[in-house]
Amino acid sequence: MNRFDGILASARAEVRSARRLVRTWMFFTVALLIGLVGYGQQIFFHAIGSGISVTVGAMMVPRFVVAQLGAQMLWVLMVALVFLAFDIRGRDERERMHEVLDSRPVDNFPMLLGRLLGLVLIGWLPLVLLAVVVGVLGLLAEAGDWWISPGIEPLSLASMLLLDVPASLALWGALVMLVAIVVRNRLVAAIVSLALVGLHVLAFFRMPVYLVPSVAPIGDATRLPSDLAPVFLSLPSLLQRLAFVAAAGALLLFGAVLYPRRDSAASRGRLVVGTALTVVAVFGIGNVAVSVSSAQERIVAWSAAHRAVEDAPRADVESVSGLVVIEPGNRLVVDVVMALRAPREAVERMLFSLNPGLAVAEVRVNGAPAEFTHDLGLLGISAPGTATFSLAIRAEGVPETGFAYLDAAFDPATMRAFEGGALFLLGMLPAMFDSSYVALMPGIRWLPMPGANVGVDAPGRGRDFFDLDIEVETPAGWLVAGPGRRQPTSETADAQRVR
Repeated sequence: MNRFDGILASARAEVRSARRLVRTWMFFTVALLIGLVGYGQQIFFHAIGSGISVTVGAMMVPRFVVAQLGAQMLWVLMVALVFLAFDIRGRDERERMHEVLDSRPVDNFPMLLGRLLGLVLIGWLPLVLLAVVVGVLGLLAEAGDWWISPGIEPLSLASMLLLDVPASLALWGALVMLVAIVVRNRLVAAIVSLALVGLHVLAFFRMPVYLVPSVAPIGDATRLPSDLAPVFLSLPSLLQRLAFVAAAGALLLFGAVLYPRRDSAASRGRLVVGTALTVVAVFGIGNVAVSVSSAQERIVAWSAAHRAVEDAPRADVESVSGLVVIEPGNRLVVDVVMALRAPREAVERMLFSLNPGLAVAEVRVNGAPAEFTHDLGLLGISAPGTATFSLAIRAEGVPETGFAYLDAAFDPATMRAFEGGALFLLGMLPAMFDSSYVALMPGIRWLPMPGANVGVDAPGRGRDFFDLDIEVETPAGWLVAGPGRRQPTSETADAQRVR
């Protein structure tokens, strides 16, 4: 028997053994009912309340049910794995199969891997059945012109079924199997495993929102499914899922070494490979945590820098004209000329807010090249010495969408997961620069604006109204919307310009 055949044989045996257990069908039914009842609840409340309640209309949307129920269903399945894998060796002994298994030529690792694959398959099937039911309802709704469409956003569903659930179940199944091998006592193994699941759920709800992607079992957790900019798999999610799989492999290798059954494989090699996979898993999850923490630290640094110069004199914008080139998800080019009136106070240096993701290539004051500094979203130029002046700026890059609301009373990303309740209905992204959808909101200062990016709406500091005449270049076929009347100016096979 080769290694692959041994894995498949072990997986088939585990599925046959597990399907005879009452608790398998009990958890299968519970997980399926949670999904169906929760999905039906979403449809019901959205149907009767979305027209009169913004909260219901935004939260109880059956199309985005994965973001609402995916994690809950997965936690139920994780608990199910505890009760299926906590007596992995004891079940063989009770059924008098351990002597047969011990005499087979397959090594411990392929045997444990096969059993884990069987358990993951059992936990995965309720979600597949739920997806089939939802898909049938969606087809019936389209064919029968129902008054509500119960379909689910397809990319979020595919991501959950093909990536999130298999990786998470593999990790927790391998963890429970290792606990059962080490502890030996079934009751203690079950208690320890359930405690670990409880700690995971507790950590999910107790840590700041910005850290949730490092431990979230489903998707990014902080990014809800979207029809405008659907995401199948983001880079942080990919790193986390690969880390989960690596951790599952490491746990299985350690379990193979400690399993009370001799085989021909060398324990030292398994320990080395298991340690290497552990390092990979820690690096993957740590990389996600460091990445989101760094993004949060950048926001704190921007806020501190802008608050320090909040009261600096601000010029008055009279008009903005020029060209903006949008390469969705790739690059934004801003080439504008601003007519400004200098502040009444005498200053040596004038400050503007410009998104830190844009690199400034050129600055001209009254047509002449000018020296400038651009750091932490603050663009500084020497005062022109005249009452009115023109400022020409060319910058390009990928805008930082977190460069907004730096003076907010609090940052929702620093709250504990879902602690804010309906507060999260206001959204988590101040802007979007996706390959399929771009929303350049004024708050991220993708156009340079006078002064710091804080205190813009402070009492006593009136709004700065000005004329705007911008040409926007986008790929052909894109719909451009903004202030003023849209006037197409030119179009080719690859690009279009709209004034």
